[in-house]
Amino acid sequence: MIRKAKIIRFICSILIVIFLLGFVFAVFWYQRGSFEMIPTEEQQEKTQIAAILFMIVNGVLCSICIAVRRACLLKSSDSGQMKFKD
Repeated sequence: MIRKAKIIRFICSILIVIFLLGFVFAVFWYQRGSFEMIPTEEQQEKTQIAAILFMIVNGVLCSICIAVRRACLLKSSDSGQMKFKD
């Protein structure tokens, strides 16, 4: 059980980093707009909408991974394996 919890925490940690990098990319994408040389106003608006959606999706997925990792950590601490100081 302990080994499974460590694997789940490791996978969640990797996914958190990936989703945070995706979020940073989306923020950059939102600020810079379209990556074309001379984008039109319509392309800029579409790019900003896509970037906002990308930020929302990455934020939600990152939050889910954080919740799963935290639940796994608390579950392993309840079984006496890990103790926290308050």
